[in-house]
Amino acid sequence: MSGMSLVKYIDRNFSLLDHSFLMEMVQDANKGTPFWIGRMADVYQEGIMAIYVNPEYVSEGKKYSQKLFEEENDLVQTIVDKIAQWKSELIPCLELLKRIEISSNKEEIIGLLKEVISRQIVFGKYVELTHHLGRSDIILSKKEEELLGKTHDSRRCIFESLLKELTIACQHIVDLFIDKTVNACNITIVEYVQFLEGKMNASDLREFAFDREGKFIYTWNDGIIKTIGKSGFDLEWKNVQDILIAEEDTGLKGFAVNQLSVEGEVAIIKHNTPVQDIPSGKILVLAMTLPKMTPALKYAKGIITNEGGRLCHAAVVAREFNIACLVGTRNATSVLKEGDFVKIDASAGVVRKINS
Repeated sequence: MSGMSLVKYIDRNFSLLDHSFLMEMVQDANKGTPFWIGRMADVYQEGIMAIYVNPEYVSEGKKYSQKLFEEENDLVQTIVDKIAQWKSELIPCLELLKRIEISSNKEEIIGLLKEVISRQIVFGKYVELTHHLGRSDIILSKKEEELLGKTHDSRRCIFESLLKELTIACQHIVDLFIDKTVNACNITIVEYVQFLEGKMNASDLREFAFDREGKFIYTWNDGIIKTIGKSGFDLEWKNVQDILIAEEDTGLKGFAVNQLSVEGEVAIIKHNTPVQDIPSGKILVLAMTLPKMTPALKYAKGIITNEGGRLCHAAVVAREFNIACLVGTRNATSVLKEGDFVKIDASAGVVRKINS
């Protein structure tokens, strides 16, 4: 990771299998766009993958979205149409993965897996723009924000369906050919292909999987991929921290989704909090919301997230159910504690602690 710098970009509830699969599917198809500036480190611990990227990815993405917004007459509708087309192209991948789940023939399985990977996800200059537009200063109408927000959310849902099916298919491969005690999510998609082609043996994959259980770092540096498990985690994490650009401490500022302000008691929600345990009538503070949380989120008094922009899932829910919401604060889950009393001040885009 030498000769570069990184910034914290986003947290994701991804496994190693998930992330390696997506990287393999997108890298060749998206060269030349801001989506792909090829240096990153993904640090997985405590069930969350923190994604660190080249600072140019963030800055160039904003510039690119601004340029397109100025040049194209109806960029919002174009993005919606392109994502709808892209989603329809992913449906065959789900069917191919389902065929893997019922096959016991190694040759057939590797053929199907390679076909899935070959169906490159062409983000091009439109699909990834929902991330950048949501974080930019571009002024969108309320209707445009709602349309793009729902589109971004549907994009995320198809991804989740694809990754869920991938996990089932790869666990089937593990159970058939490796070891039923091995967690399929701790093996990269490239390693699965190499194993099925006879270029890696089962004992290697077993060792890798156990070493990565609960903690690993996945790095991509100008085409060179490394995955470091628990045995080398501390040293590699230090290497990442050495080139990490510290974020300026600006307090709890973020994007106000609407002009609603509210006061209330904080409830800290983790990624694995059961939906039925998410309380109503409180200000929910979490890294990011997930679609499965929606039935509980609509009863929240307010929502504050570390991640996201005006088009993220939390923003979509807040607009739909008229909930005060501040997204993209970066560190709300670290600054705020269970039981704190706070005010979401939409006019200033900040969260303030108050006396109960």
